Amino acid sequence: FAFSCEGPQGIQGPKGDKGDPGDDVASVKWVTFFVDAYKENWKPYRNSDNNVFYSCSVDVPEIDTFVYEEGTILVYYEVIQSDALGKITKYQQILPYTQLYDNGSGSRWTKTIGYDFGEGYINFNITKSNFDYTNDLPGDMKFRVVLMY
Repeated sequence: FAFSCEGPQGIQGPKGDKGDPGDDVASVKWVTFFVDAYKENWKPYRNSDNNVFYSCSVDVPEIDTFVYEEGTILVYYEVIQSDALGKITKYQQILPYTQLYDNGSGSRWTKTIGYDFGEGYINFNITKSNFDYTNDLPGDMKFRVVLMY
């Protein structure tokens, strides 16, 4: 059998009973701010496979126990580029951020910027897929942190 709901609309029915008031909707607080990771603070580490990555720890006292356990923490990398004419362009990329590279001679790799955090701090991490940091050590970097709790 096939049924269809076609035809003119009928008259409106009676108003229903008032429902439960429900729980209060939780309000979400949020704060944003910038933090800097300076080149002298980037340190090399080795992962469990003995591959090198760089990390920089930044104090973030706003990440207290409640934010750490109940909140959301987002981080954006601020990319600053200049073109051949010297025009500066800024934009932000949410982490993790992976950039692809090609040296024009058949060598390709990626560089990934990520983060982890704990109460009172954020660690920023940089890993290159070829693990070659010759002439490419991390420099000064700016990040925007968003805390929602």
